Amino acid sequence: MLDAWVDAVRKHHALEHATVAVLLARHGPMRVAGRASPDGFFLLGSLAEEEVDAAAREALRRLRAGESNLAVSPHCGTNIAVAGLAAGLFVGPNQAASRSLLGRFVPKGKETEFFGFFAFSGKATAFMGPLLLGVVTALFQSQRLGMATILLFF
Repeated sequence: MLDAWVDAVRKHHALEHATVAVLLARHGPMRVAGRASPDGFFLLGSLAEEEVDAAAREALRRLRAGESNLAVSPHCGTNIAVAGLAAGLFVGPNQAASRSLLGRFVPKGKETEFFGFFAFSGKATAFMGPLLLGVVTALFQSQRLGMATILLFF
């Protein structure tokens, strides 16, 4: 039962992406968001129902013709959720391991100084990520490039 549910959502999600790709090709950049479910998908935006229906029919035809690239979208919120999950799974343990490693290397009698500096350095540099993200986003007028600056901190 779960397999059928996942398969239905996956297919509708692919059609949603393909439909948005067709709409973007026809109209250029626009604000549109969508959500897939086992029963289909819906789009939010300033579009006529007939336009969405025509785009969905074209998208389905093109997917069936083998244009599977339409099913993958760089604008998908699932990408952000998966990236956030991966970061949470790997960054948290990394932070804990760094404290443990520091504890092993600290000379006897200097624990307070080293752990104090460790905590201070994290607080003193915490502004750098948001600042760099904002500067790059404003400079290049691209949230994508702004978000890419996060990679510099890993």
